[in-house]
Amino acid sequence: MKRIRHLILLSLSFLFSHANAQWSSGSPIDSITDGQNTLIAIQNQYHDTAVDCGTVNRPAFLCNGLLLRVTKKSNAYRVWDPSPTSIARHSISFSFLRADAKFSNFAWNLPDANGYIIYPNLLAPPGKIPVDVLCSFPKDSWDWYRDVPCGSITLENGKYFQASRLCALQGITTAQQWLQHWNDSASFSDPYLSQCGFDVRKTVPGGSIPFMESIKAKNLLGFAPDWNDLQVTAWPPKSGSTLPIQAFFFTTAASLADAQANQQEFYTDTGIIVPILSLKLPTSAQEEVVFGFSSSNQAVTGPGAPTTALTRPTIVEPAEGATVSSPFTISGKSAPYAEIEVYPKEGAYLLGKTTAGSDGTWRIPAATMASYDPITARQTLNGQTSNWADDRNFSLNTSTCTSYIASASWLLRYDPGTNKEQWTLSVIPTACGRLIGPDKTDAAYQELVQKYANDPQWKNNDGGGMRRQFVCHLAIAKNKAEWNLEPFRPNVSHETAVAEKCNPI
Repeated sequence: MKRIRHLILLSLSFLFSHANAQWSSGSPIDSITDGQNTLIAIQNQYHDTAVDCGTVNRPAFLCNGLLLRVTKKSNAYRVWDPSPTSIARHSISFSFLRADAKFSNFAWNLPDANGYIIYPNLLAPPGKIPVDVLCSFPKDSWDWYRDVPCGSITLENGKYFQASRLCALQGITTAQQWLQHWNDSASFSDPYLSQCGFDVRKTVPGGSIPFMESIKAKNLLGFAPDWNDLQVTAWPPKSGSTLPIQAFFFTTAASLADAQANQQEFYTDTGIIVPILSLKLPTSAQEEVVFGFSSSNQAVTGPGAPTTALTRPTIVEPAEGATVSSPFTISGKSAPYAEIEVYPKEGAYLLGKTTAGSDGTWRIPAATMASYDPITARQTLNGQTSNWADDRNFSLNTSTCTSYIASASWLLRYDPGTNKEQWTLSVIPTACGRLIGPDKTDAAYQELVQKYANDPQWKNNDGGGMRRQFVCHLAIAKNKAEWNLEPFRPNVSHETAVAEKCNPI
């Protein structure tokens, strides 16, 4: 049900696609309409509680929720620039706010808080700096006492609180273990001195799992006023024009003036108008965050520009009628800086996405798909989306694969069907392996069996359905980034597996 809700909210984001852009001179809509769209987008992000962004390797903060930072005005630097302390530490503190990750107080317990909200990476406008989240703490991390970002707390040189190391280094991988660690340390010292954080760096396999455990850990403490804490890699100072700020916010009439000053300064520096939203935190677990937008709160406004129809992009590679080997390159021409999406003719799935350069050229390398699917493309720029490009027909060499499985790894994750954690083999097929027909299925599956069937995660939980899941993915999800196969699932008919989206119970 949560997955369905996630898809609905993503669909709504497309209806308000200009909310994934920042207003600047020449934008097709005025800044007030942009602000109203931003309000809707932020409300959708807040209510979207999907546990990941389509794959276990993409934590939820990449596509939903709100990454926000409380700020104080300074005469030495802009509020969106890293402070001198952040520059020295190479990290910046944020909080994550979502319908299942609520709190009633902002950082520093400021009664008149204001600050800014950053776009999730997967929803950010093109050309913006990606926000690199390093670790997630269920409560304030006391980062100013830590030796390095996400490191151990030290109150003086050489004196480290080893219990404050990253959770994974201490064998703490679940919310329940974190709670036990917190409660144990509270018996002999301040638990904040021993709080560990969950490692969610992009290099961590299955990063969505520790991030969700961080959210669960805070909730195990009950609804508390304290904010959570995400450490983010500091970006270079004076990066405003490429910084993905989605909104400035204020909480009281007294804090509106600072938000307006921030909006004005950001516009002066970058020519971009970022909308100001009001934000009211809940006072109980039953309440929700209340967001608002009012034209009267905006210090700067801008008009929309007349628009002309956006022409269709052109596909250059592969050439019409060409025969190519997988993986292959798709390239073409479009408007400069347009966002390009390439689909099979029937639009069943997104084949590739990129942004055109200053000369309008674009390129999607290492594409894989079935040889019988023609491809098409469309471009989006300044809130406008073009019609589809002419279909491009080509054929694909499908000789015997040298290997069918590129890699696979075991993950322990929650399964909603059984309501408990189950072992998952996250399989990444080779480009050739995704294109095989029924005559190569046995060979491909045998490669998987030879490499992983003797692992205890498979052998001790074998319900007989691994091959059926493998074939099901070939049939309906061959271009999915990872194929998640669970040994506990039973062997069922192909029709049943397809009807259950390859997850039979």
